Amino acid sequence: MKFNLGIGDAQVLQMLSESINKERQQWKAKFFRRHGDTSVTGSQRDWAASWLVSVNRNFHFTPETVSLTLNILDRFLNSVKVPPKYLHCVAVSCFFLAAKTIEEDEVIPSTRELAAESQCGCSVSEILRMEREILGKLDWNLRNVSHIDFLHTIHALLLSMYPQYLYLGNMTPSHQLASLTSKVFRCLCNHRFMVFRPSVLVLAVFSLELESHIFHSWLQLTMMLQKITEVPTDQLINCREECSRYLSSKFHLPKPPVIYGHKKRVCVKRRLEQIEVDEIYDCIKHLYNEEYFSPPTNTEKVLPLSCSQNILQKRDEECVKLQPVTAN
Repeated sequence: MKFNLGIGDAQVLQMLSESINKERQQWKAKFFRRHGDTSVTGSQRDWAASWLVSVNRNFHFTPETVSLTLNILDRFLNSVKVPPKYLHCVAVSCFFLAAKTIEEDEVIPSTRELAAESQCGCSVSEILRMEREILGKLDWNLRNVSHIDFLHTIHALLLSMYPQYLYLGNMTPSHQLASLTSKVFRCLCNHRFMVFRPSVLVLAVFSLELESHIFHSWLQLTMMLQKITEVPTDQLINCREECSRYLSSKFHLPKPPVIYGHKKRVCVKRRLEQIEVDEIYDCIKHLYNEEYFSPPTNTEKVLPLSCSQNILQKRDEECVKLQPVTAN
């Protein structure tokens, strides 16, 4: 999804409305077992999700690819009881399907190259066979609305209506979007957040980001976005609190299932977080023509455009009872 600076608010709102309608038709809550040895558990799914984010980074694919990968993975795991010993093959097959759907043909590796470079331990025939199983179970329907769709659209809307806010923190639009993307991906690597709609999770992350930079106006902007996305207040509050606790806690990669026996992957998460943000930025900086985009000189006074004036007309009567979240 590509945005140019100066795109009309009405056009962005139309894109957001289409994503919301698709979400209503397509989305189902994803649930995972906590224990058991007959099918993949939540912690095993989380390990696979973290591994897929790493694989996507190694191949230098776009955030859209890993977002679609996790969407396909969760839908398949909730449709079929997958024994843990097949999780690696399922995960890399979901990744390959997403890459062939999103990426340009010239950057997509062959199945043999994918198996070798990802170190998945699967043969070419196993990956191809698993691809057919996944496509058949999902009725060849891979392109569901994703978290990245909402992230890009909401960010473009804020950039159009409130450019002053988005330059707090001295970040360009692409750097800010990369930081938000990294936070969303971190949540997507935890199965507990799969009970929330993509629009709810993305709005919760945006709300926390706004609160951290704009203490006096974050609630007003959150109300506006909530009204546009039609997110219920109770769901937003619940998801927001979960995100605050999780994003402020120390992050540990889930332990891999013992069944695989692959080489141990060393990961120093705190050192890699900035690297991940920078690499995400490299993938998405083409979304904005930043050569001709300079930050506004006055960040104290924000003048909403006509779109936001209409949206916030009755905000006093429809105030969302959200409270600032203080991390424990």
